[in-house]
This record gives sequence, C-alpha cells and structure tokens, in this order.
Amino acid sequence: MPAAGAAVPAVAEGAGQLEDLDEPPEPRARGGGGRTGLMKPLVVLALPGMYLFYKYSQYRREQRELSRRRVTERELQHLHHKIVSEFL
Repeated sequence: MPAAGAAVPAVAEGAGQLEDLDEPPEPRARGGGGRTGLMKPLVVLALPGMYLFYKYSQYRREQRELSRRRVTERELQHLHHKIVSEFL
C-alpha cells in the first residue's frame, strides 16, 4: 500500500490488450464443467449402436420400398392388360 501523499502510478490506456500479451490467452473451459468429461465417453459408446440402428432402419425402409414397387408394378401390369384386352 502506498504511503500517504505518495504518487500513485498512472494506469496506461489500453493496458491488458491482446497486443500487449507475450503469450496467447489460456483457452476457456466450455460450459458444464465436469459434465463434458462424462458426456464424451458416453457419446463414443453410443455411436456404434446409433450407426447400427441407422443401417437397420435404412434396410427396413428399402425393403418396404421394394415391396411397394413390386405391388405397383403388378397393378400397372394388370391395368395395362385390362386396357389392351378392351381394345382388341
């Protein structure tokens, strides 16, 4: 603490700006604190299961589309036959 009557050093304007730092600032920790350390392994563990579920859903969707396509083709063939036989 300065003695009474001693001059207080003036604070330079712009002190503490990024240009004045010799070292880059330390990165800040993101939100949740210890929660990010827990979530990352859980996400990594969940990814293979999510991938398998996605592939299984994709397979089921393709099978449904293939089934619908077969039904549609059959209906179109039936209509074509019906139209052709009417004109003959």
